[in-house]
Amino acid sequence: MANFNLKTYSIAFMAGVAVLLQSTYALSASSTHRADVAGSVYQDDLYTVTNSSAAYSLNTSKIFAKQGRETGLGLNITNKSISLNETDARSLELLGGNESINVLGASLSLDQGIAVGTSVGVFGGIQDSPVNGSQYFGGRVSQWWLHDTIQTSLEIRKNNMEQESLDFTDVDGKRIITPDQIEGTNIGLQVTHMATTSTIMKYGYSLTQRTDRPSAWSGFAEGRQYITPAKGAVHLNYSYYSNVGKIQPITDYGTVEAHSAALTWKQKLGKRTLWSAGYRFHYETEDPRAVESDFKHVGSDYYFTSAAYRLARQPWSQSTSEISALAGYYMSNEPAKGYIFGLGLTYFL
Repeated sequence: MANFNLKTYSIAFMAGVAVLLQSTYALSASSTHRADVAGSVYQDDLYTVTNSSAAYSLNTSKIFAKQGRETGLGLNITNKSISLNETDARSLELLGGNESINVLGASLSLDQGIAVGTSVGVFGGIQDSPVNGSQYFGGRVSQWWLHDTIQTSLEIRKNNMEQESLDFTDVDGKRIITPDQIEGTNIGLQVTHMATTSTIMKYGYSLTQRTDRPSAWSGFAEGRQYITPAKGAVHLNYSYYSNVGKIQPITDYGTVEAHSAALTWKQKLGKRTLWSAGYRFHYETEDPRAVESDFKHVGSDYYFTSAAYRLARQPWSQSTSEISALAGYYMSNEPAKGYIFGLGLTYFL
């Protein structure tokens, strides 16, 4: 695979943005334009993390005036600010010796329907920080089957990351030298099943290969059950992640195996408000590189709630502009406790 440095990739990315903006300007105003802005703040004893994002998307059938030939364009810009509330050697090392850093990211996507129920797409993105820089690009295809009751989606992406090489002695006395460039490939498959008019099931599998780590795989299953008399729905999700195998002396952490489960209730309130509340449990086993070291078990609880208020009185099946807010409480057995608050705006032009 050819190596792309961040500067070269950024120039290509901005050229793509220019093409996107020029194309959207030329399209009819009857197309669907959507803009999203959001921000959140997370704080615990060690870190304060501020996230902000702005996104624009366009869906139009004006380019190819045929049924099933809708075109989708998307642009997303993100910024994450991480600052230390307590400074120690390990935390400073994770932030490249800085007490605070900014992580900037951007992504661009193009999806095209090629027939009723069939679409293909390409996408790419970049991320830059004082600690590392990364780029990715890939493609996807989705298909509806059995009278539009089952959808399969396949995605493949290539990843490239540039980082400062670390040279240190591990707890087992081995010398660890991390590479300054890491390449990888990810393949993901997702299946959505409209089981009944009130039940939706989703399943997914992902395989990731990196030049500095053993192969990792993950899977998830999710169920959504709508309860019409209560004007609400219950969501249940379980996911599993495994990154085990022989660990070479070129990575700064050992094997990882994790389980997560979440339960969420979504409730309509009146004609414009959607409220939700939920709980997520996460359990993770980390195996240090040194064989004689003990396994480390990490468990965390996350309680969250959110609300979205629709700015126009439209049927719930139709998308409309809305404002939203979220709040959450996080705690783990490390121990750590944190809070998150956020606001968002979705606006259809």
